[in-house]
This record gives sequence, C-alpha cells and structure tokens, in this order.
Amino acid sequence: MIRRFRLSAFIFSLCLSLYVLSSWAQSQSKLPDDFNLANGFYEQGDYSRAQDLYQSLIKSGYRQAGIYYNLANCYFRQQQLGQAAFYYETARRQAPRDSDIRFNLKYLQSLLVNTEFKNTSSFLTKLFESSATILSLDEIVILGTAFFYLLVIFILIKLVFRQRKTVLDVLTAFSFLVFVYFLISFISLKSRYESEAIVINDASSANFEPRADATSHFNLYQGMTVRVIDSFEEWSKISRADGKLGWVKNSDLKRFNICR
Repeated sequence: MIRRFRLSAFIFSLCLSLYVLSSWAQSQSKLPDDFNLANGFYEQGDYSRAQDLYQSLIKSGYRQAGIYYNLANCYFRQQQLGQAAFYYETARRQAPRDSDIRFNLKYLQSLLVNTEFKNTSSFLTKLFESSATILSLDEIVILGTAFFYLLVIFILIKLVFRQRKTVLDVLTAFSFLVFVYFLISFISLKSRYESEAIVINDASSANFEPRADATSHFNLYQGMTVRVIDSFEEWSKISRADGKLGWVKNSDLKRFNICR
C-alpha cells in the first residue's frame, strides 16, 4: 500500500511538472505572422522596418528570445552597438544556453571599449545568481515549483504513514534545499534584473551630482552594464560593477524589464 502511494505521488508530481513545462514551451513557440514578415525585411536588408516590427511585437506582449535576438541583429547592422548589447543581453537572459546568442553577444563585447570591472558582490550572491548562466527566470520558477511539489509530497508521506525512513528523509531534505536555492536565486536575480541598465550612448559620463554642470566622476561606454539605485527627475544614480557611484542622464541608459 505504501509503495503504491509513493509511486502514485511520484507520478502525479512528475505529470504536473511536465504539464507546466509543456504549457510554458507552447507559450514560447507561438509567434504571429509579423515575426516572419520582420524576418523577411531583415533578409532584404531593410533593418529599420524589421526593427519596427520586432519592437511592435514586444509592445504587444511577445517576449520570446528570438525576437530580442533578431532585434539586436538589426541594431548591430545599423551600428547602434549600445542598443544591440541591450537586446542581446535580454535574449541571453531568456535563452541562456543558446549558442548563437552567446556568440553574438561575446563578439559584440569584443568590439566595445573594455568595460570589465572587478565584481564586488558577495560569495553568496554570486552563488545564487550563478544559475542564470544556464537557466532563465522562467526555468528557475518551473524547477523551484517542481521541487516544492516533491517536498510537499515527501512531507505528506511522512505525516500520513508516520514512518521514518532514511531515504525518505534524505529526499525530503534534498528537495527542501534545492527549492530554497531556486527561491533565493529567483529573488536575487529578479532584484538585480529590475535595477540593471545598459549604457546606450557613447562618450557618456557619470557626475558627482545630478546636474549637467557637475564634476564628472567617471566615463561610461556603450554596452556597459550598471545598476540603478536611485533617481531624481531626469537623472539616475548608478553603481558600476566595481562599486563606484555617479549620476547619469536617463536618456543615456536603457533599463531591463522583468519579462517572459
């Protein structure tokens, strides 16, 4: 009886996880005819019209990585490297294992001014955010949900049958730890993504104060990633990867959105 219950519980959790995954995959695969039309304009070299259509799709709620990737290609072809960096990075966050996206982003970064600085994040922050190198936020949510279901099932088995099994205890503890890891990863990455922005204008600078005539603190370059920590009228207070702070005009930045 116990074995049958465990098997049924496992099959239920597996089917539920597969249903969530299949629903997510279907939502990602549906693209309107305008996407193919935009692709046609791109192949013809009409990057401006293709760009407008991709932007229209995004405004209509479509958030597939392919749209961001193709839009980035349009900006790259038009030598708008800051905008291209923004959309390549957005595409990478949607599909972090896509080799084409990773290659194009890396190639673009090789063309930009070196914007690498020592990361001052704590070890725990780096640990929890490391999942972003292979998983999107959607995938982190799906895996976290799946392990939460497994955790609940294992706890119910222990409560209903009141039996202490070493293997069951290990599985319960493992499910709990993995669920907590994905939960903290999601919260940390969501917070980071909401505050990050890409510098889209060349020859920008960050000032000590939110004034055009204020003293410049450090230079900014196209494609540089910064974090927005405050705002005042048309200015944003940013933090560079090495911890330096400064004020920059909003028009020099393009902020990321948390989107599917």
